[in-house]
Amino acid sequence: MAKARANVTETEKLLARGTDLQVMCPLNEAGRCTLYNYRLMICRMHGVPAFFTLPSGVRKDFPGCPRCQLPVAAYEGVAPAIDRTTLYQELAQLEQEFRSLARQPPARVKLTLSQMIVIGPPKL
Repeated sequence: MAKARANVTETEKLLARGTDLQVMCPLNEAGRCTLYNYRLMICRMHGVPAFFTLPSGVRKDFPGCPRCQLPVAAYEGVAPAIDRTTLYQELAQLEQEFRSLARQPPARVKLTLSQMIVIGPPKL
């Protein structure tokens, strides 16, 4: 909790200054994720080149992070990208099913992991 609070404070300072966000995840301990076996999908996908296609047909591309992947040179200049479209469609379907059982409208969450830890579990 203390690391999450410190992370939120540091992130707010950097955002106010317009500085690049280079804040370590609060779940990182000595360079390793303390939730590694149970980490969120966003954590598993971090740095991996990917894309997805919106229902409107618009494609969103994410080039990945050069620090988190094999050198692009190994792929003759173009690293392969994962198509996340089907995965996101399946996740959306699961969320819709869960929300219909909970009788709640879908929530739009725009929080960092640190912010979610500080705020606490969602109220269902």
